[in-house]
Amino acid sequence: SSPSPPTPATSSPPPLHLLLYDMCARPTLADVERLARGLAAARRGTGSRGVPHRLNAEEHRLYELAKARGYAVLKGSGHRRERKGSPLLNVLRQRADALDECLVWCQQGVLTDHCCVDFSPRRLGRREEMP
Repeated sequence: SSPSPPTPATSSPPPLHLLLYDMCARPTLADVERLARGLAAARRGTGSRGVPHRLNAEEHRLYELAKARGYAVLKGSGHRRERKGSPLLNVLRQRADALDECLVWCQQGVLTDHCCVDFSPRRLGRREEMP
């Protein structure tokens, strides 16, 4: 029997930026919990010293409620006066990234409330989602 002819390549290799994107690992839920308590993550590259993650008692209570509900409710923007940023939103964003979900939260204001959705934890544009 004669060997079969080679089959032509049907697609070219993926672009380098998509290969590098796939190599970015998501944080684990255990690392997110460690960050929320102010501990270092077990794997390097999760969390940042320049971004607040440690939750105080009130923020931890809101974090547990947000985990149970699937969304967070914040008074105002959730930013602390003492420190820059919002540790609660930072930890919730890390958790959403670990679960590959969108982050949903409501900001309760004096006159109006705002519902916000952060799609960045879904990391849209991965190779398997490209046409």
